[in-house]
Amino acid sequence: MRKMLLLLMSFLIATALAGCAGTPAPKNAVMPMALTADQKEIVDLLSNEREILLFDFYSEENYESREIWVEAYEYGVLTNTLQGLNFFSDDEGRMDGRLAIVISHEAGSVSWSFTANEGGSRVSLQGEPIKLNASALGRAFGPINDPVEIVKGKEIVLYESIYSNGSIRAGGDLQEYIENPEALGDYPYAHLIKCKFE
Repeated sequence: MRKMLLLLMSFLIATALAGCAGTPAPKNAVMPMALTADQKEIVDLLSNEREILLFDFYSEENYESREIWVEAYEYGVLTNTLQGLNFFSDDEGRMDGRLAIVISHEAGSVSWSFTANEGGSRVSLQGEPIKLNASALGRAFGPINDPVEIVKGKEIVLYESIYSNGSIRAGGDLQEYIENPEALGDYPYAHLIKCKFE
């Protein structure tokens, strides 16, 4: 069952990433990275027991800081903000970078690692795993499918993972959680990966 779930997850990530192939880069946006068929195959090969999320971000203006983090919710209440990346740039001009997030699920725990590359510089962080009592719960998860506009100081939801012992709402606009986190109120656990540019 777990292998089937991982294969399905790999397919969904590849499908989401493929949706951006051939789409011109917006002026100010974060989006799933467009991959070739060979690149998708490599990501699928590396996705054993983990999820691999790949994003591009572009802006015609420079932002001094970029933040990426995970928020953990229980029944719609924010219980933890987990460490992520916070990196800075003094460079003038267009912001052009890439972000990789690897989510590992092992023995009742979940952990996240982040790597960002911009202008030839790379930063990374491996977060500490957190324990979940979620073995009997179903899960709906996935990244954004379309570009999301970067607005200075505004949070962007890149990914959702929702655990439930009943029905689960899947899909939809992940940005609704910014204004309406209580939409997670029916779920014992939920994790949102967010980013912000300032």
